Amino acid sequence: MYQKSSLSKHFARALMAIGLIAASSAFAAPATLSTTVTGPGWGGTPNHIFGTLPQGVDYTLTTTLNYDSDFIQNDNGVDIVWGDMVLTLTAGDVRLEYVTPQQTASYLGVRLLQSDNADGYNNELLMYNGFTIDNGGNEFEVWQSIRWKDGTAAPVDFLRTPQQFAWGDDYRIESNIVARQSGEWLGYVDVAAYQGSVTVSMVPEPSQFGMLAAGLIVGAVALRRRRPAERSRY
Repeated sequence: MYQKSSLSKHFARALMAIGLIAASSAFAAPATLSTTVTGPGWGGTPNHIFGTLPQGVDYTLTTTLNYDSDFIQNDNGVDIVWGDMVLTLTAGDVRLEYVTPQQTASYLGVRLLQSDNADGYNNELLMYNGFTIDNGGNEFEVWQSIRWKDGTAAPVDFLRTPQQFAWGDDYRIESNIVARQSGEWLGYVDVAAYQGSVTVSMVPEPSQFGMLAAGLIVGAVALRRRRPAERSRY
């Protein structure tokens, strides 16, 4: 009787372990980096790609990068990841949207910097995004940064951990875009932000919700099996 009870207990523990592994794997890799900034914009001279954008109005730049946090690489202090990018630029009544074409991916590099600035925001998380906008060699370089003063909470394990930063007394968020064609400079957009945010979120895929549910079910079954086994010992 004791041997059977012991075997049941070990089996229940094994089931619980399988359930926990399945449940934890449901929150593995998919992630999203979202940024938005709003402020007075400048679209460059009329003969450049952004020259037709209205001047003297607020611009809003929004970017969304979907990536796999399990595939982040580090190269000499720069975290690098590839993903699918959507960029939206609104300037007055004009709205431009660009989506990463199929068969291509958007490159993101992130690094921490320190410098002495007159405004006291001496710490910076610099985000550089190489974003292909079509199959003809046209691309954007999207430069964005989060800056903060000494003593302010800094980004921790950025790109791998959910977190959010909002423009205000603690943080400054800056953005600009450089357009190129086959490496040649085509135009420039600057957004002198007075509001904005940067958000990193983990996004379970639909299949992962199934894994989570399966893990929880297996764990529950194991718990139900374990309790009768423990009672049978007395």
